[in-house]
Amino acid sequence: MSVLPIALPMISFLSTGGGLTARTKVRNLPEFVVESNENKYLHVLAYVREYSTLSTYTDTIFMFREKMVDYMLPGAKSKATPAWSRPRILTSDSYYRFTDDYGLDSVSATSRHHFSWSDWIGIPSVTPLPFPLEKLSSDTIRDHDVSLEIWRKDGDDVSVRVNAMQDSMRRKWTPDLSELFSGRVEFYDVSVTFDYANVLRPYLSPLDLGGYRFHIESEGRGHDMFRFNHRTQKVQVSTDAEVYILDREYITKGEAKKWDNRKFDRDALPLLRSPYAPPLGEDILSLISRVENIDTTKVRIAAEVDPNIGYRNGVNNFKVERRILNTLKAMTGITMIKSHKNRRQKWKDFRNTVRSWNDSVPPSDFHNRRK
Repeated sequence: MSVLPIALPMISFLSTGGGLTARTKVRNLPEFVVESNENKYLHVLAYVREYSTLSTYTDTIFMFREKMVDYMLPGAKSKATPAWSRPRILTSDSYYRFTDDYGLDSVSATSRHHFSWSDWIGIPSVTPLPFPLEKLSSDTIRDHDVSLEIWRKDGDDVSVRVNAMQDSMRRKWTPDLSELFSGRVEFYDVSVTFDYANVLRPYLSPLDLGGYRFHIESEGRGHDMFRFNHRTQKVQVSTDAEVYILDREYITKGEAKKWDNRKFDRDALPLLRSPYAPPLGEDILSLISRVENIDTTKVRIAAEVDPNIGYRNGVNNFKVERRILNTLKAMTGITMIKSHKNRRQKWKDFRNTVRSWNDSVPPSDFHNRRK
């Protein structure tokens, strides 16, 4: 940081008959502060809309979600932590619609399946322009007749559409998604468009990013959906998302740690919507209305109570003998060992039971039996 005085020249013109003569005056202004952002963190807030679908030949789950997320990008001289370039959810609202090929239809605000790809596409780092800024208007970078990058420039606004199915583009623009291509997921399409405004330098910076949008299609989601489909059925996943940058500011490392540790009231955090986001369609508004009109209290009262929870199971009582025994087990570590062992065994038994049950049901009758 440095404090500098500044003198602003004032130029006035005098008429000398034959023309104009310049005369310079100087006015002294107060001192101003120049700060370097290299050792600070760029904190970014954004509003996200996403439309994701999980489907088989018989069943489909559609999800609309809007959320507010943040990113923490380190400066040139800042350490890597705390920092994250992928969106971190601050607050969100989700709406699900469940349908099948028999015409059954239901909605909910929750689902046990996580199948969205929106959390894997983040803000790219500083990226040089492929051409000098003054020569960039509209161009396509190809590789064997495959479009890799499509660049467009309108004044100071620059957008680039990326085909992230190509390995080189994936490492450059969507590095967090690269690790999934070597697993059990088969991607059919990954395309991302980044929109930048006020680009005045020969590179694209997160400071200039106005937002981005993407479309991803895949077979599978990287983990078993054994509570959703018959084992012989393939699971298709698609995600369309729009990200609108709301605000960004440079903050100190101490402030970055507060954000990293979530030292704020998440319940009081509003979901801020971008004024640039278009109006929602009638189908989405109808889904939101149906979900918000669900009587959640009635649903909870009607739900069956798990007999393993509470005092009814005969284990969680407060007799002196039981309390002494529990204390001794906790002191010796027996309780922790048994808890981990029982949890792993119960999860294994539960998984095998459900998979066996799924495999015993014909695919065409799977949804009705599950209901």
